[in-house]
Parts: sequence; C-alpha cells; structure tokens
Amino acid sequence: MSLGAAYFFLNAAWGEAQKTSTRRSSSSLGLLVVSGAALALLHFTSPVEMLTTAYGVSLAIKLPPVAIALFFAWRARHRWELATLLVVIAAASVVVSLPPPR
Repeated sequence: MSLGAAYFFLNAAWGEAQKTSTRRSSSSLGLLVVSGAALALLHFTSPVEMLTTAYGVSLAIKLPPVAIALFFAWRARHRWELATLLVVIAAASVVVSLPPPR
C-alpha cells in the first residue's frame, strides 16, 4: 500500500469515526436534557419554586452556563468550552448539596 493510499484510507476512517462520535454525542446530550427536565418536574410542585427555593435558584444559575458550554461545543471553541464547563461543575456541586424542595 502506498503512502497516499494509506493517508486516504486513514482520513476516510477518521471522518467516519467523527460522524459516529457526533451522533452518539448528540444522542447522549438529548438524553441528558430530557432526563434533567424530567427530574426538575419531579422535584418542583409548581414553577414558582424555581425562584423561591435555594435548590431552584441554584438550578436556574446553572442553566445559562450549560447553554453557553453547549454553544461553545457547537462552535468548537474548546478552551472556552472547558472554562464554561468548570463553572457548570461548580454550580452542579452546589445543586447536589441542597435538598430538593419536595
């Protein structure tokens, strides 16, 4: 096999692997969003609790950084995505330390 053929083969295989990875990532992201929304619906008896309980407020604070991290991931801005995910992890640590309102 020539070097050019090997390059072409590996490049095609890498492109296919990226497509598969992107599909899996998108499916996982969708499942994560749906499960998070379902869990929030189970924890809150009314939408007002999102702003009147410590758990709801900390969850509301976590949502914008998650959206920003998703935007940076979509735009392939890896440094900014990583920095935003560190904020998300910090916010998530606050959310899990608080008891749910129900």
